[in-house]
Amino acid sequence: MRLEITEKYLKIPINKGGEIQRLRIFEKEQLLWEFRMPVEMSAENSYPVDFYAVLPVEKYMGKAFNIDLDAPKCCMDAFLQTPEWEELNMEQPCIHFHPVSGWMNDPNGLYYQNGKYHLYFQYNPFHVEWENMCWGHAVSEDLLHWKQLDTVMFPDEDGVIFSGCAVMNERGEAGLPKDVPMFFYTSTGGRSDWAVDKKVVQKMAYSLDQGQTFIKVEEPVLEFIVDENRDPKIYRHEEKQHYYMVLYLVGNEFGIFTSTDLKTWEMTQRFSAGKCNECPDLRQITCQNGEKKWVFWSADGFYSICEFDGQSITSFGEIQEAYLTKYSYAAQTYVGNPDKRVISVAWLRPENTGENFTGYQSLPRELSLVKDDGSYTLCQRPVREYFEQRKEIVSDTMVAQTNVLTAELLAEPGGSVKADLAGISCYYDRESGVCMIGEQRLQFSGQPAGVQVILDGKLAEVSDLEYR
Repeated sequence: MRLEITEKYLKIPINKGGEIQRLRIFEKEQLLWEFRMPVEMSAENSYPVDFYAVLPVEKYMGKAFNIDLDAPKCCMDAFLQTPEWEELNMEQPCIHFHPVSGWMNDPNGLYYQNGKYHLYFQYNPFHVEWENMCWGHAVSEDLLHWKQLDTVMFPDEDGVIFSGCAVMNERGEAGLPKDVPMFFYTSTGGRSDWAVDKKVVQKMAYSLDQGQTFIKVEEPVLEFIVDENRDPKIYRHEEKQHYYMVLYLVGNEFGIFTSTDLKTWEMTQRFSAGKCNECPDLRQITCQNGEKKWVFWSADGFYSICEFDGQSITSFGEIQEAYLTKYSYAAQTYVGNPDKRVISVAWLRPENTGENFTGYQSLPRELSLVKDDGSYTLCQRPVREYFEQRKEIVSDTMVAQTNVLTAELLAEPGGSVKADLAGISCYYDRESGVCMIGEQRLQFSGQPAGVQVILDGKLAEVSDLEYR
């Protein structure tokens, strides 16, 4: 199909139950995009559209696309153009971000600048299942209320776009203007027909319009190492006067790399980290007594208090678990915060049966450490903006008309407490540490005095009141 581009957005019809077909979009002979999408091949008259995948095509206005897709005519007729993506302006009804439609997983490239928190995320706009990894984009002024913007990176001839991080270019490195956000990500060759002969490498992009669009740098900053190398996380090490990158390699192995210019990197350590797997982070976190400790973190919430000299981890402490369940995954921390808070966001993985989207991002939490008897434990307290805006209910019975509810279930030593939270039965027994939220059973250790339940639509985040 030939299509003249006359508007800013191209909307592609998606039927979730269809057969997977390959969509290729050309401008003259140049392949611009390649995706895999479900198509209802039996449709004849009116195409059954569940939602639309949206491509920003403003720079191609006045040109023509050749669209290659094995699909019935009514599907091709359902392609639309629009000057605005109406759904982009929808207010998120809750404080847990989710995309308007499509699949979402890992948070990526989190940074703060000019009053806005930027959240990028692994995104498949073409289905509610994992595929076609792009970087979606959302912004917030308070870390609670989010607006989805245009997708900023799509798969290309080097592969699909896996996870990565943001770096604020405070020193004008790599020949780029000072203070522009830079993004480091994994380009995953071999996972699409377009990039079948390419290898997995680490690449860089940057933005000259405050994160709205990205410019990819063609050459990799780090060439292929092993089959799974991915998920770069980069910081400045002031004492050593260089940058360091922590990177997942394979199995339970990770690597540390250093650079003085963000372009040329040298491996300084390769190490194994017990049960830890992918999406690493390595940064200092402040203890409640003011002491600072290095913390190594991986996707599944395993973490270790360690010693780091800017080039290698010189001691690795006991591996601890940050989560009670496996719903939280691939957390990433923000950079650029003017108040120096360490703010973490995780991908939440509940089932979204029947929805036109899959995946949520967690309520952002401030990380700190607490020291007891010489050992350190990570605390994950909801961001202060949540406490400023929350609705709190502490009672045996509760009726409220609101999207987000907060209850703190407090129990006397040896006692228990029950509450009804918008029709969901909640129970906490202090002696056993057992908490029930509906049918979900949680086991707390240490007999905390109570638990906090934050109910946001279908989601419930539960913490002990010390947030450990």
